[in-house]
Amino acid sequence: MKKIVSVIFIALCVFLLSACQATITTTVNTTPPITSVTTVNTTTSVLTTTETTSTLPSIIHSLSIEYDSLTTEEEVRQFNLDFEAILQTLHQDGFIFPLNKPIYVQFSLHQFNKLIDNSLNLNKKSVKSMSALENIFFAMYGNFANYGLVYGLSRYYASKLGIQMETLPTLSIRDDINEINQHLLELWYVGFIEPYSTQGESLLSKQISVQFVNYLIDNHGFEYIQSLLSKANDLVEFDLAFTDIRNQWFTHSGSSIQMEPRQVPLAFGYELHWYKAIWKSPRAIWFLHRDYEDFAAQYTDHADYFTSTLDNLITIITTLEHQMADMDKIFKNTNLNPTLQYLDLIIYLGDQSHFSRNVFVNMLYAFIHEYVHYLTRYWIEPYKWLIEGIPLYYTRTYGYEGEVMRKANTSEIDPTIAAFEEYLGREFVFDNDWLDWIDHKIYTSDNYDKTKGTHPIQGISFVRYFIKVYGEDTFFIFATNISKSYELTGRTYEELVEDWIQDVKDRFSTN
Repeated sequence: MKKIVSVIFIALCVFLLSACQATITTTVNTTPPITSVTTVNTTTSVLTTTETTSTLPSIIHSLSIEYDSLTTEEEVRQFNLDFEAILQTLHQDGFIFPLNKPIYVQFSLHQFNKLIDNSLNLNKKSVKSMSALENIFFAMYGNFANYGLVYGLSRYYASKLGIQMETLPTLSIRDDINEINQHLLELWYVGFIEPYSTQGESLLSKQISVQFVNYLIDNHGFEYIQSLLSKANDLVEFDLAFTDIRNQWFTHSGSSIQMEPRQVPLAFGYELHWYKAIWKSPRAIWFLHRDYEDFAAQYTDHADYFTSTLDNLITIITTLEHQMADMDKIFKNTNLNPTLQYLDLIIYLGDQSHFSRNVFVNMLYAFIHEYVHYLTRYWIEPYKWLIEGIPLYYTRTYGYEGEVMRKANTSEIDPTIAAFEEYLGREFVFDNDWLDWIDHKIYTSDNYDKTKGTHPIQGISFVRYFIKVYGEDTFFIFATNISKSYELTGRTYEELVEDWIQDVKDRFSTN
């Protein structure tokens, strides 16, 4: 690790260069495919749902359900009876299960509504459970439906259906909620699980959820709850509505608490077991893998923020959202392409850092670099020196990348900085001297290999030269179409290369 960090610039300019060019599929790993299934033609093979709902039209007849190959006819029959009873009970209160939902029934310890393919995966022996109820609600309203609402509703219907569940103690919103635990009132899924919440906080989250849902049922009815859940995919709309109704509840409960809409609205999802957490922010959907560990942890003050407390998690997400907004102002430039449309972004926090169609990050210091790749890939020409030169030029002193670079780019670690300090006749100051140091490295090594694109430091140097001479607006137009070089500058691309080389030589050969 010391070797890697001691050349942290190379980690950006070489490791990220090679990694960012990799072609990686963006499909999330899922459970093994069902190799042999029995497709239930629900118009003919559902046997006896009328045993429990004889006067109601069957719901399960209209669904497409696949069972694993080991499922017996008796298991199919019992599953259909139990599943039909749940759906009918929900339907009577206006909760409509989507008929086009793929449903897979297997013998698995885990039940989940899968975000990527929008499928509901159930355990054939555990459909009468809180877990199944929760995932049925996620199947109806999406994985980012507020977990507290889903939990409270699931307990309400578990009681009606005779499903076993844990006993919860009583709670006084007025007396038991305070400044220390008030964040639990967001009712996010991470408020129910470790490491983001203690066992006591998880229990408190459950109590809050049950009391809140009971208040909604008694005072606003199921139609209101359904309307609220249907807003789940619009972060701003849901946050406004959710904030308002919680404040009404607090007042009704005699509590003085009043909440404000969030500056950065968030929704936390409920997904597959190999993710520690998933969430949706204004700019992305994030998947935090259970094995996430920051690659440069000892050089980043907030390296553990994704995996420690709920407050830290919210802090780091909010910080990165603000950083992304700053980069958006620079690179989401509709003047370059009036019809520019960005695809929805997925961010994977795991064991590698690179960019393909989505962003993959294993360390905070690489995050903003990879995000700039996402922003620029839609309009720059695919030259390696340009692809890497732009993010390195703009993010070298910014955010967590700047934090790590400042700690690692010192004369004690890198001998080329010591040589540059000798040239300067003073101490190296990272924020002011870094770009000059890069040019000095190029000059002293006599390596101007920009046209071949084998190393990004030449790209950084060229970007700097072009912007210095012709301006940033002209550079961005140039980057979209290098063939317009002469039209923009009066110089061909090849002539610009020679101008840049001569500029570097002139600045150092005269001293």
